[in-house]
Amino acid sequence: MAWVAIASIALAASVSACAQTPYNYPVSRTFSPPVRPPVESLADAERFVNEMLQKDPGHGSPLTVRNARENTCLDPPIKDDGTNEVTSVRIDASWIFPDAASSEQAMDIMDSYAKSQGWNPAPTDDAYRILEQAIAYEMGDLRFSASNWRKLGNGASYETAQPSDWYYEVEFSVATDCFEHPEDHVMVRSKYDPQYGTGATYYDPDAEREDPAGWTQLELSTDVKH
Repeated sequence: MAWVAIASIALAASVSACAQTPYNYPVSRTFSPPVRPPVESLADAERFVNEMLQKDPGHGSPLTVRNARENTCLDPPIKDDGTNEVTSVRIDASWIFPDAASSEQAMDIMDSYAKSQGWNPAPTDDAYRILEQAIAYEMGDLRFSASNWRKLGNGASYETAQPSDWYYEVEFSVATDCFEHPEDHVMVRSKYDPQYGTGATYYDPDAEREDPAGWTQLELSTDVKH
């Protein structure tokens, strides 16, 4: 793929924020029940992370998982009521690369994998349309998307930036749409999630601690607040 990734830092930051809180629907909107239990959707989303570990493109930082859980879609919930009643399963992960060639290789690997597994091409999000290097696929209730961002580091400015000041961040997500659940719904987290096993309302940390994350999951996750 001969793509050129061009994006402003401001837009990149705004999209990263959306990746962690992907839906800001009003409480008045209606939603459909899930087509299958969220834990099954999450397990299928995890397979994409597992496969990317096997196909590590190298020449960059290790794969980092920022978010791997069922999240609320309501922003904000009314007095915390309904937080667990409208949710989406989502995994967000990324690599950092020093140059365009290695970042494009990572995008090629993901694109080839999605095609080989029978994922169907899908339109990219509006926010990514300024990028030539953005891909999206769908399969069942899951949507996969990836993008390649050229960014400035070391506090450099566009006017004074040197070639060594630029780096490339390849991000991908695997997510469902938002679905409605009963009042007693318990949300799920992946072992890849940075907060897996910690106390949190609407999750089951006791069950998570009884089935702890392994070293692979712990090394990939990073303690980012959501």
